[in-house]
Amino acid sequence: MKTFLSLSLAGMALFCGQRSAALYLPPPPASDSVYVCMSGSAYAYHSGYCSGLKRCTHEIRKLKKKDAEDRGFSKACGFCYP
Repeated sequence: MKTFLSLSLAGMALFCGQRSAALYLPPPPASDSVYVCMSGSAYAYHSGYCSGLKRCTHEIRKLKKKDAEDRGFSKACGFCYP
């Protein structure tokens, strides 16, 4: 019974730790470079580690933030810039 209880508590601690890490992402690094998906329907720019870019099936380019905004990527991604 002691072993079961300790394993249960360890499992809960592991699960809770993973969940809280997903909720509290570190802020994006301060940089003037952003990443954009070069599809016709893309409208947001992203940081380098964004999960939104994983769905991009087109070329991904690294641009200066000003250049991205000039090309029509005027909105920051809600995932990586909360």
